[in-house]
Amino acid sequence: GVDWMQFVVDLVPANIVSALASGNSVPVLVFGVLLGSALAAVQDKAGPLVAVLDSMLAALFKLTEWVVAFSPVAIFATLAGLLASKGVSALMPLLKLLGVAYLGMAILAILLTLVVKASGLSARAVFKHVSEPLILAFTTRSSEITFPLHLKKLTEMGVPQSVASTILPLSYIFNRDGAVLYTALAVGYLADVYHLTWSWPLVFTIIVLTTIMIDGAANVPSGAVVAITVILAAIGLPAEAVLLILGIDAFFDMGRTALNVYASTVATAFALRVSGQPLQPALGERSDRARGLASLRGNA
Repeated sequence: GVDWMQFVVDLVPANIVSALASGNSVPVLVFGVLLGSALAAVQDKAGPLVAVLDSMLAALFKLTEWVVAFSPVAIFATLAGLLASKGVSALMPLLKLLGVAYLGMAILAILLTLVVKASGLSARAVFKHVSEPLILAFTTRSSEITFPLHLKKLTEMGVPQSVASTILPLSYIFNRDGAVLYTALAVGYLADVYHLTWSWPLVFTIIVLTTIMIDGAANVPSGAVVAITVILAAIGLPAEAVLLILGIDAFFDMGRTALNVYASTVATAFALRVSGQPLQPALGERSDRARGLASLRGNA
């Protein structure tokens, strides 16, 4: 059973350094939210500390880039040892995991398309307008690289600049559906590999940590891997277990990044419907272009 009162008490760390050292993620995240709220409250006085934290964050991101850059060597060694001891058949579970992940992404994409139609837009027309950002996301595996083009395509599609420039950045941070789906699936797979006993508290922990960690992970290639290692440590598994899936992580990353971008498109379309604002042709467009934009609301 779970002592919920103790769980709530433990959300506030008695010693933040101890919580960081032990890898106790949830109290650290709670402390981060409280500290951020306090810094926002004191405003100008928070400037020096915010600058220090920004510098530290930039340094940690650069350190992560170095780790990702050298990770192919570790991945190659891990897969070489695995294939030498188990044979090619050892790759079958990973291929099955890849298939299940893309099946889940396809189902989620269909559900998101239904949301587009419910918003009163033509799903086919919307998909056509954002196909270029989706392809870019799939090939580069980076949402940050895709963002400028995505914003441009949405405004060209007729989404008001005020809506697109507000909703899209928030969605890129807090609406990463593909990354959440993959991370939960990958952690579940590794938990099975290490024969971890499943329980409702374990499932609850994975769901909560996945949702929180993905929102905090950087929008860079394989950013979800960092989140996976933290979640593994939180549920009692070794962080190096992530090496078992890193060999084919790039194939997962392509699909989940494209799904993240599509989910952001859907979020913008839904926000457009909620705000009640109509599609607005871009300034100076020709009349035939305006008629083409008007077709977005047809055949919904």
